[in-house]
Amino acid sequence: MRFHFVLFSAIVLSGMFYDGVQAGKISQIDFVQYRDEQYRFSIHYPRSWTKVEATHVQTRLKVVSDHGSGGDDLSVVVNALPNSEKMTPEEFLKLMDAKEYLGYLQKNVPSAKLIKHGPTSLSNQVAYYFITDLTHHVLGIEVPMRQIQIQTVRHGNVYTITFRTDPGSPPANFTVFELITAGFVLWPEMPGENN
Repeated sequence: MRFHFVLFSAIVLSGMFYDGVQAGKISQIDFVQYRDEQYRFSIHYPRSWTKVEATHVQTRLKVVSDHGSGGDDLSVVVNALPNSEKMTPEEFLKLMDAKEYLGYLQKNVPSAKLIKHGPTSLSNQVAYYFITDLTHHVLGIEVPMRQIQIQTVRHGNVYTITFRTDPGSPPANFTVFELITAGFVLWPEMPGENN
């Protein structure tokens, strides 16, 4: 079994999005900072979103729009990647397999469709993104969503930011997500840490 199955099983249903923040009028006071001392990162998210309890232990942060009652959500998941303490982000990028990723998603959500994928950056290092459209069935109701995931690796840990929103969301929602990911920071190395 390749590492993708282990990694994606923990993050597939994690999530992210926009409420109360207008993309053209964003200031620092519109955001709250989350700091994770264990995995040494920070991220800013809109003040109008609420931190909620995560269902997976690997989820370090999950926030939901509209003060916790909205339809958009964001999560940050950190998973250990076995035997990869020395893996570089560039090496991680070479392991990305869009067909395998989609196949795994479709085992859990058969309607999943891969819209776009490719290399990007996260916290000034190489990363990979996937954009998928999914339809979840909850209490007999179909819930369509667009999911964006961005992943990178550091010291054997895979950092995944997931954003979920309605596929028909206005472009401003995606602008807010871009701002959130731009504010994701892997903290500088501590003396004695391996690169």
